[in-house]
Amino acid sequence: GFRPEEARKILAAAIAPPSKPMTVENAAARRWIPWLCAYTGARLNEITQARAQDVSGKLHPKLNTTIWILHITPEAGTVKTSEDRDVPLHPHLIEQGFIEYVKSRSGLPLFYDPARARKKSDENPYYKKVGDRLREWIRDQVGITEKSVQPNHGWRHLFKTIGRSIKMNDDVLDMIQGHKTRREAQEYGETWSEVAYDEICKIPWYEIDCAELSSPESLVSRRPTRRRVRAKGRAKARRKETGGVKAA
Repeated sequence: GFRPEEARKILAAAIAPPSKPMTVENAAARRWIPWLCAYTGARLNEITQARAQDVSGKLHPKLNTTIWILHITPEAGTVKTSEDRDVPLHPHLIEQGFIEYVKSRSGLPLFYDPARARKKSDENPYYKKVGDRLREWIRDQVGITEKSVQPNHGWRHLFKTIGRSIKMNDDVLDMIQGHKTRREAQEYGETWSEVAYDEICKIPWYEIDCAELSSPESLVSRRPTRRRVRAKGRAKARRKETGGVKAA
């Protein structure tokens, strides 16, 4: 898994403006996929293949608020267990404006444009190429070069480490990540999305020092200014418009 400083380095690079013009889909993949992996512990391809229709809102009965859920399904691509699961999205993703981006992709995959795929292949689908490009960027430009760490799979290990450290429910933690149950009793019953959301909310917000916050529409580099992604409450009184992210 990533060390905390490696995770922060990747997340800061993801928020920074693109260094060169790129498509909206490529910019969005770099902007959102690392953050989604950090806060869901999902497999890389489960994120790269996600479609706008796979993200939906649901009322939390006790909190009386909408929680947003990523529906991970084999219908979108490949899932190792071949089973659907619902993963609630961390509040920090919502604060950063992820749902606004999802709405802009109505009827489309989130991180690639099928119309741009030169050749369709079941063996090498386009969403896998999205992951390959992200891996190269993390290695070559972000500088996470340690061979013992897989640039994308490292998030799953870190998510499990954090989950244990903050005493997330083990059954729910495994369900969120799509891990097989460890005992027969876990096969009984279901894990409601609001229960999983309560566990997801235990994960501390990542606090990152970074350059000017970017959005997928920021295709041209701009002169950077200092911004800080901060925990909810600490920045609430000093909100500024930064593409949906609270900034200091």
